[in-house]
Amino acid sequence: MRAVFVSCTVRAYELASETEKKWKNVHLDVEITHIVKCSALPSLSVKETLSEAVGRNFEAAELIVFFTALGIAVRSISPFIKHKAADPAVVAVDECGRYSISVLSGHHGGANHYAGEIAYLIGAEPVITTATDMEGKFAVDEFARINGLEITDWELAKKISAKLLAGEEVALFAEEEGIIAVSRNGKLSEYTEKNRRQSMPAAVSCGLVISNREKPDKLCGFENVLQLVPVNIYLGIGCRRGVDSTRITAAVREALRRANISRRAVAKAGSIDLKAKEAGLLGFCEQYGIELVTFSADELLMTDGSVSSSPFVKEITGVDNVCERSALAVCGGRLILPRQVFDGVTVAIAEKTFCINFNI
Repeated sequence: MRAVFVSCTVRAYELASETEKKWKNVHLDVEITHIVKCSALPSLSVKETLSEAVGRNFEAAELIVFFTALGIAVRSISPFIKHKAADPAVVAVDECGRYSISVLSGHHGGANHYAGEIAYLIGAEPVITTATDMEGKFAVDEFARINGLEITDWELAKKISAKLLAGEEVALFAEEEGIIAVSRNGKLSEYTEKNRRQSMPAAVSCGLVISNREKPDKLCGFENVLQLVPVNIYLGIGCRRGVDSTRITAAVREALRRANISRRAVAKAGSIDLKAKEAGLLGFCEQYGIELVTFSADELLMTDGSVSSSPFVKEITGVDNVCERSALAVCGGRLILPRQVFDGVTVAIAEKTFCINFNI
């Protein structure tokens, strides 16, 4: 996690430093950058304007905490705000540490959660103003964030949120399971197993479907149905030396089409360590915004699951099947698309079990 702390006075910088120590006791993997704009701290103060310094860090940060007045925070971030799907969480804390205010990306970015966490750490009062939180109702984007789900249509998400605020019921589906929950009076109620395949409550007017499919088999039959995509698909890729990223991208796209899997669902790619520096493979992963994880031949041979075997591949790499074993090794799940052969590229797809957290 990358966080940015911003302060403009000595007192604020001291509070930011104190918060950093406490934050790192909870978030062991956090990387915190301090932006200081203060004439009383010349050795720490940035030379550029505060807004310019914030702008340099805005896209890469997951969380920005201003230990300043709320107005300073708003003016500093305003040129860089794009969309709640991309904006970082922004929190403002006054320099006396009395209030911790969620400013931007309260649900999807987690600013509401972080504002509460910071408040707890420094003894402040959290200030949350989002409508669903104020009324204690289920929020689609918060549910998606907690469960690592990609929202496919933000405009539709807004419409469904409006229906929830108006007191309408919304059904939550999971493919192959049917109804798993219904929001009644703005509260999400998990269905019991025996009720999941029963008929839809008459009052339900729209739904959410959790599916990693490009074209889900069932979209509930409602006019307003929002697909939430779990990021639980892992690619195993083998390729000839020198194959460019365009060919790998085309092969992956076709493999996903054959498996009816959404591009949004792809989490990581795996391959043998012989391909760790393959330019085409690295270029593909950069384009898709995913990590490439590589394994030795011995590690791949230890993977569980049934895979096909190629004597030729074993002679070259030391393992009988690179793509299927890589998909299983990086995923730890099950193979849903076996080895597909393209022009100099092989692709296999594995799926990791996805569990829904209803505790929101």
